[in-house]
Amino acid sequence: MKRFLSAVFLIVASITGAEEIDPVSCRATAADTSIPVQYEGNEYFVTNAECRDAFLAAPERYAQLFDALAELETEGREAPAEQPASLVPS
Repeated sequence: MKRFLSAVFLIVASITGAEEIDPVSCRATAADTSIPVQYEGNEYFVTNAECRDAFLAAPERYAQLFDALAELETEGREAPAEQPASLVPS
């Protein structure tokens, strides 16, 4: 599970650095108040047009992140908090 959480954090960090928006806050949980985005036969929901554009610019990354966040949610866990980069291995 630790590797899974680390992978989620790395995906979040890589997307945040590339698009300069918070991808975790882009994920909508209620379909009725969000914008649908289609990717590889799956429907994802984002909170606004800026997030939709970021998702479409890097759909594989966002889809992986959204899937990982949904899995954590199913398990009753929260996404790991973003941490500053460190050169020291943990």
